[in-house]
Amino acid sequence: MTLPYTKAESDTAHREWKAMCGHHSIAAASGRPLEAVRRSGIKLCGWMNPTMVSQCLSGLGVSAILHKLPTVKMNSDELLLEPYYHPRRVMRVQFHGPWMKGPPTVQYRYTHYIACLEEAIMDPLLDTNVLLRMEDWILWACSAYRAEIDECEGFSFTHAWNVQSLQ
Repeated sequence: MTLPYTKAESDTAHREWKAMCGHHSIAAASGRPLEAVRRSGIKLCGWMNPTMVSQCLSGLGVSAILHKLPTVKMNSDELLLEPYYHPRRVMRVQFHGPWMKGPPTVQYRYTHYIACLEEAIMDPLLDTNVLLRMEDWILWACSAYRAEIDECEGFSFTHAWNVQSLQ
C-alpha cells in the first residue's frame, strides 16, 4: 500500500500552505494527492476541526460516513471493531490530560488526525510518509503520545470518517 503523495510533496505542502495532520490524513484515507486537499475549498490555516474535515472530504467528492464517538479512553482491541475499524478512515484523536477539565475550546487544542488504511495507520506525529501495521501503531502511540505531548495521560477517538467511495 502506498500513500498518494511523496515526502517532497508532503514537505512542500507543509511549508507552503501549512498542511498538517488533518490534511495528510484526508489525503491518505481518500487516496487523493495533497494538492487536491489544498484545492478542496477548505480554509488553509494549519489546523482542522471536524466540520472542516467533513467539508474537505465533500469538496474532494469523497463519500464518507461520520461517526461521533464517546470521548472515553479505550482498550486498543476496540480499534478492530466497528465503528472504529473500517478499511479506509480518518480518525480524530483526543489527547487526555488536565485540559479535559476545561471547555471544549481548550480540549480542541489537544487533538490530532490519523489515517487508517486496511491494516495500516499513517500517523503524522510519527511521519507523514510512514505506514505502520495497526498492532505496531498501537504500541508506538501508547508510549509516543505521552512522551510527545506534555501532561498527556492517554487518548481516545472522538470522530471517525469511514470513507465509502474513492470516486
